[in-house]
Amino acid sequence: MYKRNLVIASIILLVLVGCAQKVSLQKTGPVMLTQELKVGDTQKYHIEQIISNTVTVKGQTQTQQINMEMEIENSVVKIVADSVFINVILTEIAGSINAGGSFTQIPGLDEIKGETIAAVLLPDGSAEIVEESEVAKDTQLRLDSFIETLYGFMPNKEVKSGETWNIERSDDESSTKSIYTFRGMKLGKDKINTLTISVESEFSINSQVEKSGMDIKSILSGTSSSTIQCSTENGFVVSQKSHAAMEGSTEISGSLQGDMELPTFMNIDVTIKRLK
Repeated sequence: MYKRNLVIASIILLVLVGCAQKVSLQKTGPVMLTQELKVGDTQKYHIEQIISNTVTVKGQTQTQQINMEMEIENSVVKIVADSVFINVILTEIAGSINAGGSFTQIPGLDEIKGETIAAVLLPDGSAEIVEESEVAKDTQLRLDSFIETLYGFMPNKEVKSGETWNIERSDDESSTKSIYTFRGMKLGKDKINTLTISVESEFSINSQVEKSGMDIKSILSGTSSSTIQCSTENGFVVSQKSHAAMEGSTEISGSLQGDMELPTFMNIDVTIKRLK
């Protein structure tokens, strides 16, 4: 989930998309975990996240915290040759930045509220953005990464409790290695059974963007841990909690203070709950 364009001066947005996953269960023995997306499938999610950046500038430590809250609705609009086309609507989105005790609203979010972003999930589990506005691009909404994270993780085989499977993905800017572990079924407070899957990932990021006339290059690496709850009835993601920690450097050129290389540390905590 944690990849691409994580830079100190950029606005970092995580949009997670629910997945329609069909899960066949047996009363005893292994569980068949597979995915089946159908035209017309629609899910709504509430997402909260806290992103904390810490950098060292000329010997002084500076911390920036980004709080963001959103509601999204994703719909499967068509399936062509096993490629799934998904529309994601940002029904609610708001966020703030706390930099040294000074609070500001994340710019551009009002403009993309209500926007529909088109993506495609390919047969190999990777995803691509088909269409989004220039404002969404400027705010670094990289939905392809998160569609991959939630749609592309089922192993498509029978899995016993404690069994693991691996997923590796890479592109020009990042590489991720993840180990998924099926933890069995859990009876929730609402008396609904869910499948529990834990995820441990290692990743590296080497990205470069231009913002406010500056070239910003981030070289980061780290780990993340996630717990995913999926419905036993239809496989939809019911909830997910994740934490990522990374460190490295941010290189900035073209700033008024001259070229800089800043030691950078980042923590990201995300909580997702299905609304529908």
